[in-house]
Amino acid sequence: MIFLLPYQQMISNKSGLSDFNKETDSWKTIFPDSDLLFFKDGRTAITYLLHELAFTRKDEITILTTTDSSFVSSCVTCNLFNFSRLSREISPDTKMIFVIHEFGFPYKKIEAIAKIAKKMGIPLVEDVAHSFDSYVNGKKIGTFGDYSISSLPKSFPMKNGGILKGKGLSAKNPFFSKEIHGQISKESQFYLPYLKSFTNRRTANYNFLSDFFSQYKRIFDLKGRINPFVFGFSTSESEVIYSTLNKKNPGIELHPCYVKDWVVLPVNQFITEPQLILMAKNVLSLIER
Repeated sequence: MIFLLPYQQMISNKSGLSDFNKETDSWKTIFPDSDLLFFKDGRTAITYLLHELAFTRKDEITILTTTDSSFVSSCVTCNLFNFSRLSREISPDTKMIFVIHEFGFPYKKIEAIAKIAKKMGIPLVEDVAHSFDSYVNGKKIGTFGDYSISSLPKSFPMKNGGILKGKGLSAKNPFFSKEIHGQISKESQFYLPYLKSFTNRRTANYNFLSDFFSQYKRIFDLKGRINPFVFGFSTSESEVIYSTLNKKNPGIELHPCYVKDWVVLPVNQFITEPQLILMAKNVLSLIER
């Protein structure tokens, strides 16, 4: 089986961490000068934040994404919709800007958006769920805004876990659990020293697929220091690929996507080279059938 998430891949392959280099690191070096709260998942972190900021359904939140496509994860929209009105454009009614760095690829105008949010006097939230090890002009995503939200299972071989970064975060919020905070903090700290090595492996997997599908248009360009969650390309055969692979179940988990012609493939750090080759050949055979 080839999975999207590291934990499932590691368990399926019965692999460990021996192939990865370990470096000394801590969360404070990743997000300095900030408070960090740990949750069971990223969605709970979003709920905590909106409750903490006392958002109501009359308040408007503007969502911006890397690709500016029609696709926005329901994990985000469902939580935000419970507390506010949603928009895809900044307006005088905007009370929060919520930037999604899709699949680990940075929203390129994040620096300009940070200035706009500051000028408007509203919070900027960065969704770095897919990766907190990508950079814009030498600065790590998740550090431009007032708050950032991460989903740990998308980066580490963990079943659960989410992080909220910010300042003045209260432990008295009803959506915060001191017990869960301690558990997730401890487990994530175990994997954190492997982050750079994980990023290097994902990058290598991405580049392999990029070379294999070089004749097709890539959704994202891997330029600069980026930790990709997936590899994506466009083909008119995308519907056939998704329907056929799901129907025949050859053991490849594709990322669900609702943008026309997109195909989104996993590149997690525990996928082996033979598995990459198998996945690429399966997909290509459907395009060239």
